[in-house]
Order: sequence, then C-alpha cells, then structure tokens
Amino acid sequence: MKEVTFYVEGMSCTGCANSITAALGTKEGIIKAKVDFDSHKATVIYNEKRVNEAAIATALKEMGYGFRRKASVNK
Repeated sequence: MKEVTFYVEGMSCTGCANSITAALGTKEGIIKAKVDFDSHKATVIYNEKRVNEAAIATALKEMGYGFRRKASVNK
C-alpha cells in the first residue's frame, strides 16, 4: 500500500469533494480516498501494484478536476 496527498484544482463546493471521494473510491486499486474541500487536499491510499499516481491524476482529469502536488497561492 502507498499513500499520496495532493491538491485538487477546480472544486467549487463540498459536493465536489464528496463526488470525487466517492468516484475515486470505486477505482480499481484505490483502497481509500478522502477529499477535503476547505484545504483542497486529497489523500489516497492505494495498491501500487494495481494503480499509480498518474492513473489517479488521469481519473481526476476525466472528472474535470486538476491534480497538483504542491500548493499555490490561489485556490
């Protein structure tokens, strides 16, 4: 298992965070996902033999959101 924390770009409400959490939770290889709207951070625990960070980033992009490893001034 591996854990990654990153920033999600493009969220406009807590409903977005909840939708992303639910959608990531259904992806193969993802064990647990938690997205926090207030901090715009997501923490994902995953099986690195079944999925990788690039696949997680792609899943977010397909949902219309961005994946960023470092903080920026603007949210």
